[in-house]
Amino acid sequence: MYEVEGSTTALEGSMLTQVELRYLKAVFKLGGCPDRGSYARFSDIAKLLGVSAPTVSIMVRRLEDRGLLRVEPRRGVVMTWRGLEVLAEYCWKIAVLEVALSKLGVPEGYQRELVERMALALDRNAVLKLWDCMGRPKACPHGSPLDVDLGSTEGVIGFLEKCCGLT
Repeated sequence: MYEVEGSTTALEGSMLTQVELRYLKAVFKLGGCPDRGSYARFSDIAKLLGVSAPTVSIMVRRLEDRGLLRVEPRRGVVMTWRGLEVLAEYCWKIAVLEVALSKLGVPEGYQRELVERMALALDRNAVLKLWDCMGRPKACPHGSPLDVDLGSTEGVIGFLEKCCGLT
């Protein structure tokens, strides 16, 4: 079950941006998970996001300074536990908000951009209250689970592997 604590998308008084979250998604998609011995390479991140290698270097260093990523020399980039938490919370909020907008009749093609902006603006408690008001649905409209245990690394990774919010 999702636990209520302080929001992880607010770090040291500043919110994450959609661009920063795109980088976290890319590192996860490319296998940069802690405790798994795999890393995302800078060149693969650049290719996936359609940006230059220097741009990747700048953003990865910024996210490393914020404690969300870790750079391993000659290996690549791996997410920290904090980075996994932030990404999982963001994806969970997207999924809950998709359920709400679907129930309101908002067309699916319009939902993604809207929920991504809403997920950044709303804190965890607000989205949790919305989830409660809807009767705690078990899945988003695409089948991603909502009633999950995000208390362990494996639980978070399992949730993210099933999450449609990473597309």
